[in-house]
Amino acid sequence: MNLPEELKQLISQHSTPTWANWLAQDQNGKWWWYQVEPLRHHCGWYENEIGMYKLLGASGINSNWQHQLYRLKDYQAD
Repeated sequence: MNLPEELKQLISQHSTPTWANWLAQDQNGKWWWYQVEPLRHHCGWYENEIGMYKLLGASGINSNWQHQLYRLKDYQAD
């Protein structure tokens, strides 16, 4: 599986936290690192009160944000 090119570029500009296992994009375009699989709410993702999270950066508003959840171990070879 491949990450979207836009996301690969954003990741390449930052250090991946050692604890990060997930990436998700909110409706407003912000990308977040998550330690634990996040839960979805009406306009984004949240950490479910466990694990760490950190803002990665932002891209444009995305009406398809509900499908922008990636488990990093699935993309290690990219």
